[in-house]
Amino acid sequence: MTAASIILGIVLGLVFVAWTAGRVGAARMRALYERERASLLARARSGATASRAADALDAVPEPVRRYLRTAGSTEDPGPRAATLHQTGGIRTAPDKPWMPFRSEQTYSFDPPGFTWFARARIAPGVEIVARDRLVDERGHMLIRLGGFITVADAVGPEIDQGAALRFWG
Repeated sequence: MTAASIILGIVLGLVFVAWTAGRVGAARMRALYERERASLLARARSGATASRAADALDAVPEPVRRYLRTAGSTEDPGPRAATLHQTGGIRTAPDKPWMPFRSEQTYSFDPPGFTWFARARIAPGVEIVARDRLVDERGHMLIRLGGFITVADAVGPEIDQGAALRFWG
C-alpha cells in the first residue's frame, strides 16, 4: 500500500464522516422543527371558532352582514393555519453567491406565529440548516452548519421585530 492510497483513504473517510454527521445534524434540526410545528398547529386548531367569526359581523355595515350571511361565510372562521413549501436561492450578504435552498414554513393565524425550516447547500456535501420562528410574539433564529455547528442563535427585541414583520408581510 502506497502513501498516496493511505492519504486518499483517510481523506475519503473524513469526507464520509462529515457527510454522515451533516445528515444526522440536519435530521435533528428537522425533528426540532416538527415538534414546534405540531405545537403551533395544536394552538391554531384550538383558536378561531365560527362563533367568533359571527361575532365579528357586528363591526361591519348591514349590507356586508347580509352578503356574508347569504354566502355562508359566518359559519366558517377561515383558515387557522397554512404550510408553504419554498425552493430558490438565498445568500448571506449582497456580495455573496446564491445558494440553492428548500424550505417549509407553517403559519398559525390565531394566535399569530410561524416556524420555518430550511436547508441550503453551500458546497457539494455541505449545507446550512436553519430554523426561524415566531411564537407568543417572540422570535428565535437558529442556523447551524451541517446541523451541528451553530452559526447563529439569536433572540431579543430585534429578532422579535424581524420575525413579526416577516409574519405580517
